[in-house]
Amino acid sequence: MLRAPLTAFARALLFAVSLLVSSPSVQAAGYVTISLPQGQKVLTGERIPLWVEALDSRGVHHVSLYVDGKWVAEDRVPPYEFELPPQKSGAHNLRISSLNGDGRWRHATETLTVATSRALDARIQYPGEGSVSSASEPLTVEGFVRSSQPLSHVSLYVDNQWKAQLNRAPYQFRLDSLPAGQHRLSLRAKNQQGQWARHDITIAREATPEVLRTFDNNPAAGPLYDWSRAGYRHGSYWENKSQPRYDATQWGARPNDGKDDLAALQKAINAVGDRGGGILELGIGTYDFNTSALAWNSLKLNRSGVVLRGKGSNAKGTVFRLHRRKPGTSYDNYLIDAGQSPVLKYTQPLSTNLKRGATLIPLKSPQTMRVGDWVILQLSNPVVNGQTTDTLSKALIAPLTPEPEWINFKREGYIAHYSEVTAVYSNAIRLADPLPREVPTTFKPQLSVVSAPIREIGVEHIFFTSNYPADKYQHHLSWEHDYGWRALRFWGVRDSWIHDIGLERYNGLIMVKEAYNVTVKDIVSSTPGHLGVSFIGTQHSLADGLHLFEPVIHAASASSRSSCNVIRNVINYSDALSGMDAHGAGPSSNNLFENIYGLTLAPGGNVTNMPHTGQENTWWNIENGPYHDIEGEFFTYGLYAYSNYKGPYREEDLFRLFPRAVFVGIFDDDQTIRLAGSDQNRHSAWFRAEHINRGHVQPLSLYAHQKQRATLR
Repeated sequence: MLRAPLTAFARALLFAVSLLVSSPSVQAAGYVTISLPQGQKVLTGERIPLWVEALDSRGVHHVSLYVDGKWVAEDRVPPYEFELPPQKSGAHNLRISSLNGDGRWRHATETLTVATSRALDARIQYPGEGSVSSASEPLTVEGFVRSSQPLSHVSLYVDNQWKAQLNRAPYQFRLDSLPAGQHRLSLRAKNQQGQWARHDITIAREATPEVLRTFDNNPAAGPLYDWSRAGYRHGSYWENKSQPRYDATQWGARPNDGKDDLAALQKAINAVGDRGGGILELGIGTYDFNTSALAWNSLKLNRSGVVLRGKGSNAKGTVFRLHRRKPGTSYDNYLIDAGQSPVLKYTQPLSTNLKRGATLIPLKSPQTMRVGDWVILQLSNPVVNGQTTDTLSKALIAPLTPEPEWINFKREGYIAHYSEVTAVYSNAIRLADPLPREVPTTFKPQLSVVSAPIREIGVEHIFFTSNYPADKYQHHLSWEHDYGWRALRFWGVRDSWIHDIGLERYNGLIMVKEAYNVTVKDIVSSTPGHLGVSFIGTQHSLADGLHLFEPVIHAASASSRSSCNVIRNVINYSDALSGMDAHGAGPSSNNLFENIYGLTLAPGGNVTNMPHTGQENTWWNIENGPYHDIEGEFFTYGLYAYSNYKGPYREEDLFRLFPRAVFVGIFDDDQTIRLAGSDQNRHSAWFRAEHINRGHVQPLSLYAHQKQRATLR
């Protein structure tokens, strides 16, 4: 069921976008907004939910709620949500005050009007007046009724036609189908004295994109993948995990003591891991790392079940300061380096062709596998007459064809599909995740078990800073400025998370490499940089909420056979280039980018590792970024962009680097957008474009729609 808080978040997100357009100087510092139910009017006796969106380039320490000048409540962890008890009739002043990591305040105010009670009151709480939703989703209508006399019944009418009746609270009515168009909803209540009350609103239902209708009817029939299980434990939450708690000071890791904390904190991590895992709690203040370059080390988080939990992702919370970068030009220079490279335990060949969407995998000897095993299904280029062909590599990028400069094309063009074993039968196993494409035996499919991966690790509520001279950042200025200062890497892990992290003075933020079911959520960066959140060879993972107050060249990327991932809710608040990106080194396919604001589609990477992407990546509700090589053209920025179809390397040809992609809800508030030279919706062998230049499409989130649909199955 789509609840009001989700709608409030969407409103806050749209507000952030308008703020980006109207006031760049305000964006540089941050903002705070309040979302109220039904705008600003409620009834007496009604509890009042409030939703707050607060962001700041220096992190948010906490937000406080004041009603009529009196402090009511405080929240330190996003999402910020409050619920007021019933208020007296009349006007009330609401104020939200947000304190950032530098001790500066930001405020937002609203006036809440509470209507005088009558003998019988009725109101539709959700959806709101004028709301727009997708005709492909069920709609739940939530009502509030207050009566001084016993109630007889409460009914819902749609377009003056009776739909349903309830005799007691909660007054929730589910409409499984409501077609596209304008509709009038009416909540009508009657008490046992014969008195009536009603409340009417008008809503709109928007037609479902054709590509989504195809998916809803048959998920395996069209280009969309089922992303509903992306993220930690197939889309679950970890906040309520019950684990033992340990204080890092037990092992000598104390903030603000002027000592290098790496050795002590490493000792604490190892000790908690040896005890079977738990939450390692960190204090308020600064932990110092690598104060001397003579003994540079990463903090290794390579024990399952260990969670590093700070007390705030801002400068007044838990601060990790990296004093020096690793000497030389090593790429293993992350402050926190978690996990390990995956190791294959044993392998079995497959002898049966498999269809797209299949989860049942026939095997001759499935008894060697166990429920919960992490497995990799691999396909490779066939060998003919002793020579390795590029048949599979070509199939993964069609209708694009390779060029001579792509010297790693054959070697990198293979498939590695990660999943989890959910059932073992006498002659088959069941996988948690459907296959994104057909698996013919001509490509030598084999299934391998990954041995003892690191799992259930987390890093949360921490602010990362360093001594990197970020004011000198320039793309490809030097190795140090591109790769020298990097914060976190999760490698070869599963069912893990990175949550509520603030970063400044890092040119590499977060890398998730060869991992499965990882969630990266609520990340804020305030420094120009090279790499943002990068999925490298990763699958079924989720990046949700990346806020960039300064540009990051490769802000959100999926490379090296990364597939079936979701990257969503990314906002570039600056007016400079930040890119949605793929770096090649193996075709990345079936990834979803949605609710992206102010980013430019900007593929990059060394030409030897071309092409940038594989097939059937999807872009859903994308506001085009500020950077354009050709004004108004969506495909206008590409590093090492090769194409000899229309030559010579015209920018309009860049769409070929995204073969069989899906683009739905692509727009720009400042101008008409063109895809490959045209602003028309169309479907070709190269890509599918729907709902172009019409703003946001419904549903706002394809990922949320699929998760909702999965709960109904």
